[in-house]
Amino acid sequence: MNRNPYSRPVRELFRKLALLNGTLQHFDIHLREAASAIKRDLQAGRGDVWAAGAALVIRDLTEWPSDRWARYYSAAGHARRGRQFLTVLRRLGHVSSGWAASQGFEEFERTLKQQVARYFKRHPAAFGTGIWRPSKRGTFTVGPRMSVEEIEQTVRSAFRGVDDLLPRLRNSIDAVRQAEVKNNRAMDLVGWLKVASKVRDAHVHAAGLISDDQLRRLSTSECRLLVASFPGQTTRVGYELQMTAKAAGEVLERYAEYGNLVAKAMSQADSLPWQMPRGGRV
Repeated sequence: MNRNPYSRPVRELFRKLALLNGTLQHFDIHLREAASAIKRDLQAGRGDVWAAGAALVIRDLTEWPSDRWARYYSAAGHARRGRQFLTVLRRLGHVSSGWAASQGFEEFERTLKQQVARYFKRHPAAFGTGIWRPSKRGTFTVGPRMSVEEIEQTVRSAFRGVDDLLPRLRNSIDAVRQAEVKNNRAMDLVGWLKVASKVRDAHVHAAGLISDDQLRRLSTSECRLLVASFPGQTTRVGYELQMTAKAAGEVLERYAEYGNLVAKAMSQADSLPWQMPRGGRV
């Protein structure tokens, strides 16, 4: 198994996704404990306890006192009541869970590029021909004497992300295409990843909002996948993500399974033995 070049990126993917998931789950526990404490204080009439740390002390950056002593002002005092902290905690939970899911997408994309680089290391003549013509402008080459790291750099420079590489993989390795449709999760993984990509973009660029325009670009089945895997609520301007730690953990599991699927299919295409890798310690 150690001789299988497709195994190492998957092990690293597993390790990183496990680290994300473990960190998120621990953070979620602390958020829930804090929310419980706020509720107890509110019920006991101690709502101001949670406002004690709310003071915001600032300076006027263009003020120059004649005595040269810095002046400080209270931008916000202790008037906030505890219930508003509950809203903030819920929002923190949504944001942290959305961040973890988005990081999972980034790790999956990085692993995919590493796997493609290993494919070209074994099949250098495939690069630049047929479906493997670069999508970016420039002069790119892959030679048999190049290291895997050098080829990885070429892959990053010559191709775009997941939406560019996966269609090429499923067209060159039929086992990838088959497993994306027929798998023991009974999931349309192609549609799921399309939705996951939009979720990642929404989290990074739009504060967790998938606009109506983006929603219209999804099919009915893809919209169902969105609601099933990525909790949120429909608003008048789009779909507002409200990810939970549980949902984000399941998303990270799908990325791990998808990465394993691709590596296993590539190994079979190259007649290499495959067994489920272990990510090791985080």
